Amino acid sequence: MKRLAWALALVAALGAAGIAAAKGPDRARVCGKTCRTISGDANVYPLLGSWAEGAFVEANRPRRAPFFTFALDSTRGETGRWQIVWVPSKRLMRVTQVAVPPYQLDTVGPYWRPVPAAARSVFAAATRGLRPRAGAYPRPLR
Repeated sequence: MKRLAWALALVAALGAAGIAAAKGPDRARVCGKTCRTISGDANVYPLLGSWAEGAFVEANRPRRAPFFTFALDSTRGETGRWQIVWVPSKRLMRVTQVAVPPYQLDTVGPYWRPVPAAARSVFAAATRGLRPRAGAYPRPLR
């Protein structure tokens, strides 16, 4: 009986996680000197979930260094877009959120923050094979 209860709890938890992920972005444009598109809830959600759950600490804008960009949105017509500038050598990221619930009409950011270790590994996997860009950081979304 305990095994059945445990199995039902696990199925419910996985189902709830799947429903939560399905309401978020399902497309990411990942760019260095070239770009690639990542699609699907399961592939895109870690780009948000790996850093959004960590402790929030704001950081100062770093000096210019090689960087990658991530532009996340939904193909399902949902609101909410994220732009992330990741500077691996500085372990920092800049985040801009546009029309992300509950801020439907507002832009949040841009703000710089340290990148948690879990997010660094997710970002590294997403950018594997891409060369970073150099120069000025791109303008934040509006």
